[in-house]
Amino acid sequence: MEERVYYVKNKEIIMNNENLKRKGFSYENSANVDYKKEGYVFYFKAEKEWFNKVKIESLKGVEEIKGDDKEKILKKINGLEDDVSAGIGGLF
Repeated sequence: MEERVYYVKNKEIIMNNENLKRKGFSYENSANVDYKKEGYVFYFKAEKEWFNKVKIESLKGVEEIKGDDKEKILKKINGLEDDVSAGIGGLF
């Protein structure tokens, strides 16, 4: 499984794509994950073959985030998910 992160200014570009909706994803406002551009960051986890088939980065306005920025964003996303899990656990 691979984890990939994409930036897009207009979230509807990804949210309205049927192939991507079927796979599933999570997203955050870029400010929530300390990304330098205004817009949204989308997180996908899938097999490499799936990424090769759908070519998310070929959608107009979508950029794959790589390197240090990707690692920082993944840490933030995982931290946000942990916070949500902890909050829900506190309800029971």
